[in-house]
Amino acid sequence: MLTEASDEINKTCPLTIDAETRLDTTTVLPGKIFVYNYTLVNYAKADLTDEAIAEVKDEMQPQLLDLVSTHPDMQAFRDFEITLQYNYFSNDAQELFSLTFTPQDYQKPS
Repeated sequence: MLTEASDEINKTCPLTIDAETRLDTTTVLPGKIFVYNYTLVNYAKADLTDEAIAEVKDEMQPQLLDLVSTHPDMQAFRDFEITLQYNYFSNDAQELFSLTFTPQDYQKPS
C-alpha cells in the first residue's frame, strides 16, 4: 500500500505546494515510514542562518502535526500507524531539516 501511494504521488512530482515549497518525491523506508521530500525553492542553504532554519522548523512542526493528526487525506496513514517523515532541502539541494511524526505523536487518546 505505501509503495503504491508513493508511486502515485511521484507521478505528480515535482508539485508546487505554494510560493515557497515544492514536493519533489516521496519514498518508503522499512518499518512503515513514508517520506516526503520538499524543496524550499526561494532559499539557498548558504543564505540561511542556523537560527533561521530552526525558526522555520519550529514554526512548521505544529502545523504538520495538526495536518497529520486531523486531515482526511491522512486517515489511511493514521489507520495503519505509519510514521511520516518530512525532509526539507534548500534550492541548492542541501538538507535543511527533517520532521518525523510517529503514531504516538499523532494519535489522539480515546
